[in-house]
Amino acid sequence: MPVRRSCVPSGVSAADGALCVLESGPGAHALVRGVPHDRDLLHFDAKYETARNPAEWLWGPGSGRDAVAWLAREHPPDDEVDLLDRIFLLRYHAPLLYLPRNPDLAL
Repeated sequence: MPVRRSCVPSGVSAADGALCVLESGPGAHALVRGVPHDRDLLHFDAKYETARNPAEWLWGPGSGRDAVAWLAREHPPDDEVDLLDRIFLLRYHAPLLYLPRNPDLAL
Protein backbone atom coordinates (compact mmCIF):
# COMPACT_ATOMS: atom_id res chain seq x y z
CA MET A 1 0.00 0.00 0.00
CA PRO A 2 2.07 2.99 -1.21
CA VAL A 3 1.64 6.54 0.11
CA ARG A 4 2.69 9.74 -1.62
CA ARG A 5 5.15 12.00 0.19
CA SER A 6 6.08 15.60 -0.51
CA CYS A 7 8.11 18.35 1.13
CA VAL A 8 6.40 19.48 4.34
CA PRO A 9 7.52 22.65 6.14
CA SER A 10 8.04 22.16 9.84
CA GLY A 11 9.75 23.91 12.69
CA VAL A 12 11.95 23.17 15.64
CA SER A 13 10.73 24.23 19.05
CA ALA A 14 13.26 26.45 20.77
CA ALA A 15 12.25 25.04 24.16
CA ASP A 16 13.09 21.36 23.69
CA GLY A 17 14.31 20.91 20.11
CA ALA A 18 11.20 18.91 19.13
CA LEU A 19 9.82 19.19 15.62
CA CYS A 20 6.45 20.90 15.22
CA VAL A 21 4.39 21.81 12.16
CA LEU A 22 4.55 25.57 11.56
CA GLU A 23 1.64 27.52 10.15
CA SER A 24 3.68 30.73 9.90
CA GLY A 25 5.82 33.03 11.95
CA PRO A 26 9.44 33.29 13.05
CA GLY A 27 11.50 30.44 14.38
CA ALA A 28 13.79 27.68 13.28
CA HIS A 29 12.37 25.94 10.22
CA ALA A 30 12.97 22.47 8.84
CA LEU A 31 11.83 20.62 5.70
CA VAL A 32 10.70 17.01 5.86
CA ARG A 33 9.58 14.67 3.08
CA GLY A 34 6.40 13.19 4.51
CA VAL A 35 2.71 12.62 3.99
CA PRO A 36 1.01 16.07 3.98
CA HIS A 37 -1.29 16.71 6.97
CA ASP A 38 0.17 13.71 8.83
CA ARG A 39 -0.19 14.54 12.52
CA ASP A 40 2.59 12.06 13.32
CA LEU A 41 5.06 14.58 11.88
CA LEU A 42 4.60 16.46 15.14
CA HIS A 43 6.68 13.66 16.68
CA PHE A 44 9.17 13.29 13.81
CA ASP A 45 12.70 12.40 14.86
CA ALA A 46 15.42 12.11 12.21
CA LYS A 47 17.16 9.31 14.16
CA TYR A 48 14.13 7.14 14.97
CA GLU A 49 11.00 5.88 13.22
CA THR A 50 8.41 7.65 15.37
CA ALA A 51 5.70 8.20 12.76
CA ARG A 52 3.21 5.79 11.26
CA ASN A 53 4.13 6.91 7.74
CA PRO A 54 7.77 7.01 6.60
CA ALA A 55 9.31 10.48 6.77
CA GLU A 56 12.71 11.80 5.75
CA TRP A 57 14.61 14.87 6.99
CA LEU A 58 15.50 17.03 3.97
CA TRP A 59 16.88 20.32 5.30
CA GLY A 60 17.28 22.41 8.43
CA PRO A 61 17.04 23.79 10.90
CA GLY A 62 17.42 27.32 9.66
CA SER A 63 15.49 30.47 8.91
CA GLY A 64 12.32 30.54 6.85
CA ARG A 65 14.13 32.57 4.19
CA ASP A 66 16.88 29.94 3.95
CA ALA A 67 14.26 27.17 3.72
CA VAL A 68 12.55 28.92 0.78
CA ALA A 69 15.93 29.45 -0.93
CA TRP A 70 16.82 25.76 -0.48
CA LEU A 71 13.46 24.69 -1.92
CA ALA A 72 13.90 26.97 -4.94
CA ARG A 73 17.41 25.63 -5.55
CA GLU A 74 16.91 21.90 -4.89
CA HIS A 75 13.28 21.18 -5.92
CA PRO A 76 12.99 17.93 -3.92
CA PRO A 77 10.69 15.58 -5.83
CA ASP A 78 7.62 13.91 -4.40
CA ASP A 79 7.85 10.16 -4.07
CA GLU A 80 5.85 7.10 -3.12
CA VAL A 81 6.85 4.64 -0.43
CA ASP A 82 5.34 1.39 0.72
CA LEU A 83 3.90 1.28 4.23
CA LEU A 84 4.19 -2.48 4.50
CA ASP A 85 7.34 -4.59 4.74
CA ARG A 86 9.47 -1.78 6.12
CA ILE A 87 12.66 -2.90 7.86
CA PHE A 88 13.52 -1.54 11.31
CA LEU A 89 16.48 -1.98 13.58
CA LEU A 90 15.65 -2.45 17.25
CA ARG A 91 18.23 -2.01 20.00
CA TYR A 92 17.77 -3.78 23.29
CA HIS A 93 20.21 -3.09 26.09
CA ALA A 94 18.79 -4.56 29.29
CA PRO A 95 16.50 -3.24 30.59
CA LEU A 96 15.94 -0.67 27.80
CA LEU A 97 14.26 -1.19 24.43
CA TYR A 98 15.03 1.77 22.19
CA LEU A 99 12.76 3.24 19.52
CA PRO A 100 12.91 1.60 16.09
CA ARG A 101 15.46 2.98 13.59
CA ASN A 102 15.93 2.85 9.87
CA PRO A 103 18.94 0.54 9.32
CA ASP A 104 20.39 2.97 6.74
CA LEU A 105 20.57 5.72 9.38
CA ALA A 106 21.77 3.54 12.24
CA LEU A 107 25.20 2.79 10.80
